[in-house]
Amino acid sequence: MFDPPIDLSDLPGYQAAASTRPARVAFLGRCSTKDNQDPRSSIAGQLAEASTLLAPGEVFTAHFWDVESGMLGLDERSQGSADDYARLGVPVPRDGGLRELLEWAERGELDRVVCERIARVARDMLPSLQVEYHLASRGVTLECANEPRGGMTTGQLELRRTAQVRAEIYRHELLEQSMRGQRQHAAAEGEQPGDGAPSSCWPRGDTARVRGDVSQRIRWTGAAPSWSPWSRWRPRYRTAGRRRRKRLPCG
Repeated sequence: MFDPPIDLSDLPGYQAAASTRPARVAFLGRCSTKDNQDPRSSIAGQLAEASTLLAPGEVFTAHFWDVESGMLGLDERSQGSADDYARLGVPVPRDGGLRELLEWAERGELDRVVCERIARVARDMLPSLQVEYHLASRGVTLECANEPRGGMTTGQLELRRTAQVRAEIYRHELLEQSMRGQRQHAAAEGEQPGDGAPSSCWPRGDTARVRGDVSQRIRWTGAAPSWSPWSRWRPRYRTAGRRRRKRLPCG
C-alpha cells in the first residue's frame, strides 16, 4: 500500500508486487451554491477534467460532490439531503459528499481520489490539509487535474501548497469585496451595515418600522440576496409625522 522507503528495484531478484485488483478511483467535486454557479454544468465540467487522469479503461468507482461553500469547516460539510441534490438535476451520480468520501477512505475502500483543482476540496488551507493528510495516512492519493504530472516530489508539493494559499487568499478577497459593497450600498441608502434586523427578519412584501425616532413605514419590493442584506431592497418611505417608541422589526 505504501511505497518502500528506499528504491530497491536495482537489487538482483527484485520483483514489484503485482496487484490483481483494479485501482478504486473516486471523483471529488464541489461548486459554491446553486445561486452563484450552475451545479449541472460545473460538476459535469469538473468530472470531465478529472477524467483526464484516468488510465485507458479505468473508470470512477464512486462520485462524491457537494454544492456548498468551500469556506465551511469539515464538520459543516455535506449537510444536504439526497432529495435536495436530486432536485438539482446534476447529470453526475452521487455517492455522497466530502464527509462520505472520508468515511470510504477510513474503511479502506479507495486507492485514489481525483479532483479538478485543490480549491474544490476546500477554500481554507487548514481543511484542505486535513483532508489531504487523512487520505495519505490511509494510503489514498489525492490528485488534481490542473497539476503537472511527473517531476520531483518537492516541486509537486510546492505547487500544491501554493495553490492552497491562493485559494484561502481568494476567500478573503471575496469577503472584503462583499463587505465593501454592503458599506457602499448602505451609505447610499442612509443606513450603516449592521443596523436594524438581519435580512431573514424582513419577509418579502412585508411592511415594517425602521430605526429612528420618527415612525416610518417601508414596503419591501424584493428579497435580500444571500451576500448582502441591503443590495436589492427598494424601500418607499412614508413619515407618519409623530414620534413613536422605536420597535424592533422582528417583534
